[in-house]
Amino acid sequence: MPGPRGDRGREGPPGKSGPQGIKRMKGQQGLLGMKGERGIAGMTGERGAVGIKGERGIVGMKGERGAVRMKGEPGIVGMKGERGAQQNATNLRSGSIFDCAFNKLQSNSALRVSFQGNMRVYGSSIKCNRWYFKFNGNECSGPMAIDTVVYNNMVIWDP
Repeated sequence: MPGPRGDRGREGPPGKSGPQGIKRMKGQQGLLGMKGERGIAGMTGERGAVGIKGERGIVGMKGERGAVRMKGEPGIVGMKGERGAQQNATNLRSGSIFDCAFNKLQSNSALRVSFQGNMRVYGSSIKCNRWYFKFNGNECSGPMAIDTVVYNNMVIWDP
């Protein structure tokens, strides 16, 4: 009868590498397959219903023609008035720029007022100024205001 098994022995040294195997060659590409048959075309869908056309709106009535104005008779030429005092209005911030006193000789006469000159908004920021005429301390409003508005939106660019 054999005796008891002994302890396992030490591991031996590693062995040498074996020879490298043969490289495989790439095979030939296969042939393309045949093109398949075209499938059956689907059926065309049904066309949707056409919508109902709405009713046409009511045509508006033609407006009345305005009254034709009759040309009035020319007025009587008035006497030439005295020239008012001139005033240099530069650099004023507010207030009256020019005053002119006169007396109407006839109550059925009219006064024609006009302005010819230069106006400016002075400064380098956003400002809005309005100039207008006053008669007897009241701003002119009939038949319309005699005024002008100058708006300045000056932007200074400093690179």
